[in-house]
Amino acid sequence: QHVLEYGSAEHRQALIAGMVLQAGALGSDAVAGGPLAKAIAFGAREDREQLAGALLAEQQVIVAMACARHGHAAVMSILELCDAPTRREVMEQLMAQQTKVQASRYGRVVLRCVPREFSLPAARGGA
Repeated sequence: QHVLEYGSAEHRQALIAGMVLQAGALGSDAVAGGPLAKAIAFGAREDREQLAGALLAEQQVIVAMACARHGHAAVMSILELCDAPTRREVMEQLMAQQTKVQASRYGRVVLRCVPREFSLPAARGGA
């Protein structure tokens, strides 16, 4: 994490490139959420988008990360820092599994970052 935050641009880019190749494994790891969040927060825009895209391409990884203690920070970083199409895809994946995400302490934190227009009627009190 230290290299992602304080290292040179070349080091960050190389590290994120490796993370992209292992996105499925990292997204499923209980403690890899911290480094993923740092990579998204401190990576160059192109690197951030590439990493987010790799995580989105893996089935159920975003939902699992949103429900995890360390992973939810990475999902929130994607929702805050990535481009609109990437954010939309993350929100769609979260809303497709809203019941599961809502059942998790960390998932509820992530859902608070999702704009109301993405919330299902049940999540808005049936309105």
